Amino acid sequence: MKKASVFFLAATALFVASCSSEETTDENGTEEKVEAVTYTLDPAATTLKWHGEMSPEYGHDGTVQVTEGSITMMGDALESGSFKIDMNSIKVTDEGMDDEKKGYLAAHLKGTAPDEDHPQNMFWNTPDFPMAMVTLNSYDNGQLSMTLNVIGKDVETTVPATIKQDGDKVMIMGDFPISFADMGIPGFMVPESGDGINPSVEFSLNAVLTK
Repeated sequence: MKKASVFFLAATALFVASCSSEETTDENGTEEKVEAVTYTLDPAATTLKWHGEMSPEYGHDGTVQVTEGSITMMGDALESGSFKIDMNSIKVTDEGMDDEKKGYLAAHLKGTAPDEDHPQNMFWNTPDFPMAMVTLNSYDNGQLSMTLNVIGKDVETTVPATIKQDGDKVMIMGDFPISFADMGIPGFMVPESGDGINPSVEFSLNAVLTK
């Protein structure tokens, strides 16, 4: 029993060590230990823009804030990452639209000014779901796999993105669509007539993280 206990402790220690570092061999054949490094989001330097449309001729532009997050890198490989998005920070940035209309549209996207045509649960329903969560699953050949949890439901998607390391910084950049067609969100459910909001929303991300 004692031998089994010692073996279990040794195996556990080996497993923990393998999760926090790995060994690589350089061009001279020398083994080098690569440590996991965690980078924390710089919210002030990070931007997330969106574009939604009813047709190619008519749409709206805006921003939403990524407020918290971090990623862990093992060398130049992504190990894990997660982010919080404040859905109450949704803003409309359409050129030529006055501030009153921008505020009116943003309120309906958030569900904070419901009326007969725009109930609270239309689009993002921020009174009930103020935050969205993004979990990074993997990154390979310029493709970022992630899970987006919004209005309490998960969207699994893979998007084109660039992860770039520069000294003590890591940047994640990409322009990509995310489809919410399968989530049953009022407002994105295109009626049989063919009229409605396109459930595929275009995003432009520039995330900055530091050690």
